[in-house]
Amino acid sequence: MKEYKVEVTEFYIRWYNLENQLHRENGPAVEYANGGKAYYINGNYLTEQKFNDRNNPCTDKMVEIDGVKYKLTKI
Repeated sequence: MKEYKVEVTEFYIRWYNLENQLHRENGPAVEYANGGKAYYINGNYLTEQKFNDRNNPCTDKMVEIDGVKYKLTKI
C-alpha cells in the first residue's frame, strides 16, 4: 500500500510522496477545480501520454510471431 500526503484546497487537490514530492502512480498528482490535470512521479512532470505509456507499457505495441504481426491490448 502506497502512503501519500494529500493537500486539498478550493482550487486543487495535490498528492505528495513521503519525500514531499508531487507523486501519484495511479493517476494525476494534481487535479484542478477547472478539470485540468498534471502528472508527476517523484516530483518529475510527465505528459499524460508519457504517464499512460509508463503505466501501460505493452498497450498498442506490435509483436511478430512466426511472421505474423499482432497488436497487444490490455485484457
